[in-house]
Amino acid sequence: KGMILATIAAAAFFAGYVTRDELVKAENAKILTRLDALQAQCDSTVTKVETLKESTDSHINSINTKMMTLDQRGSVFEKKLNQTDNTLELVKTDITNIQGDFKVRSDSMTA
Repeated sequence: KGMILATIAAAAFFAGYVTRDELVKAENAKILTRLDALQAQCDSTVTKVETLKESTDSHINSINTKMMTLDQRGSVFEKKLNQTDNTLELVKTDITNIQGDFKVRSDSMTA
Protein backbone atom coordinates (compact mmCIF):
# COMPACT_ATOMS: atom_id res chain seq x y z
CA LYS A 1 0.00 0.00 0.00
CA GLY A 2 2.83 2.38 0.90
CA MET A 3 4.64 1.55 -2.32
CA ILE A 4 1.53 2.26 -4.37
CA LEU A 5 1.07 5.65 -2.69
CA ALA A 6 4.73 6.47 -3.23
CA THR A 7 4.40 5.54 -6.90
CA ILE A 8 1.26 7.67 -7.30
CA ALA A 9 2.91 10.58 -5.47
CA ALA A 10 6.00 10.32 -7.63
CA ALA A 11 3.92 10.15 -10.81
CA ALA A 12 1.82 13.13 -9.71
CA PHE A 13 4.97 15.05 -8.82
CA PHE A 14 6.58 14.40 -12.17
CA ALA A 15 3.36 15.15 -13.97
CA GLY A 16 3.31 18.54 -12.30
CA TYR A 17 0.04 17.98 -10.46
CA VAL A 18 1.65 18.11 -7.01
CA THR A 19 4.47 20.38 -6.01
CA ARG A 20 7.40 19.28 -3.92
CA ASP A 21 6.19 21.50 -1.07
CA GLU A 22 2.79 19.77 -1.10
CA LEU A 23 4.48 16.36 -0.93
CA VAL A 24 6.62 17.48 2.01
CA LYS A 25 3.56 18.87 3.80
CA ALA A 26 1.65 15.62 3.23
CA GLU A 27 4.59 13.58 4.51
CA ASN A 28 4.98 15.87 7.52
CA ALA A 29 1.26 15.53 8.28
CA LYS A 30 1.59 11.72 8.27
CA ILE A 31 4.62 11.94 10.55
CA LEU A 32 2.81 14.31 12.93
CA THR A 33 -0.23 12.01 13.00
CA ARG A 34 2.01 9.07 13.86
CA LEU A 35 3.81 11.12 16.52
CA ASP A 36 0.45 12.11 18.05
CA ALA A 37 -0.56 8.45 18.17
CA LEU A 38 2.76 7.52 19.79
CA GLN A 39 2.38 10.36 22.30
CA ALA A 40 -1.11 9.09 23.19
CA GLN A 41 0.30 5.57 23.71
CA CYS A 42 3.09 6.96 25.89
CA ASP A 43 0.62 8.98 27.95
CA SER A 44 -1.56 5.90 28.39
CA THR A 45 1.44 3.81 29.42
CA VAL A 46 2.60 6.45 31.90
CA THR A 47 -0.90 6.55 33.41
CA LYS A 48 -0.93 2.75 33.74
CA VAL A 49 2.53 2.75 35.34
CA GLU A 50 1.51 5.50 37.79
CA THR A 51 -1.63 3.54 38.70
CA LEU A 52 0.42 0.37 39.21
CA LYS A 53 2.90 2.30 41.35
CA GLU A 54 0.11 3.67 43.54
CA SER A 55 -1.37 0.19 43.87
CA THR A 56 2.04 -1.29 44.67
CA ASP A 57 2.73 1.43 47.25
CA SER A 58 -0.66 0.71 48.83
CA HIS A 59 0.12 -3.02 49.01
CA ILE A 60 3.56 -2.32 50.48
CA ASN A 61 2.01 -0.06 53.14
CA SER A 62 -0.54 -2.75 53.94
CA ILE A 63 2.18 -5.41 54.22
CA ASN A 64 4.29 -3.14 56.45
CA THR A 65 1.30 -2.52 58.72
CA LYS A 66 0.62 -6.25 58.95
CA MET A 67 4.30 -6.92 59.68
CA MET A 68 4.25 -4.35 62.50
CA THR A 69 1.13 -5.99 63.91
CA LEU A 70 2.78 -9.41 63.70
CA ASP A 71 5.91 -8.04 65.38
CA GLN A 72 3.77 -6.65 68.20
CA ARG A 73 1.90 -9.94 68.56
CA GLY A 74 5.21 -11.80 68.49
CA SER A 75 6.54 -9.57 71.26
CA VAL A 76 3.43 -10.19 73.37
CA PHE A 77 3.67 -13.92 72.67
CA GLU A 78 7.35 -13.92 73.67
CA LYS A 79 6.54 -12.16 76.96
CA LYS A 80 3.79 -14.70 77.69
CA LEU A 81 6.13 -17.55 76.79
CA ASN A 82 8.75 -16.16 79.20
CA GLN A 83 6.08 -15.86 81.91
CA THR A 84 5.07 -19.46 81.23
CA ASP A 85 8.71 -20.58 81.46
CA ASN A 86 9.08 -18.72 84.77
CA THR A 87 5.87 -20.28 86.11
CA LEU A 88 7.02 -23.72 84.97
CA GLU A 89 10.32 -23.26 86.82
CA LEU A 90 8.41 -22.27 89.97
CA VAL A 91 6.20 -25.35 89.62
CA LYS A 92 9.27 -27.57 89.18
CA THR A 93 10.81 -26.04 92.30
CA ASP A 94 7.55 -26.61 94.23
CA ILE A 95 7.41 -30.23 93.07
CA THR A 96 11.04 -30.75 94.07
CA ASN A 97 10.33 -29.22 97.49
CA ILE A 98 7.21 -31.36 97.96
CA GLN A 99 9.14 -34.48 96.94
CA GLY A 100 11.83 -33.52 99.45
CA ASP A 101 9.21 -33.05 102.16
CA PHE A 102 7.68 -36.45 101.41
CA LYS A 103 11.14 -38.06 101.43
CA VAL A 104 11.92 -36.50 104.82
CA ARG A 105 8.53 -37.64 106.20
CA SER A 106 8.96 -41.08 104.67
CA ASP A 107 12.47 -41.39 106.08
CA SER A 108 11.29 -40.31 109.54
CA MET A 109 8.40 -42.81 109.43
CA THR A 110 10.65 -45.71 108.50
CA ALA A 111 13.31 -44.81 111.03
